[in-house]
Amino acid sequence: MTGRFTRPDEVADLVVLLASERTGSVTGSDFVIDGGLITTV
Repeated sequence: MTGRFTRPDEVADLVVLLASERTGSVTGSDFVIDGGLITTV
């Protein structure tokens, strides 16, 4: 947990990574980019 809100550039970095060939074999994954601030069950 980072204890801070996610910055727009961090979201953009994830989008660039997911659009790249490096993640060509990634399927059906959830990427949570909330810094640990959102509680989930």
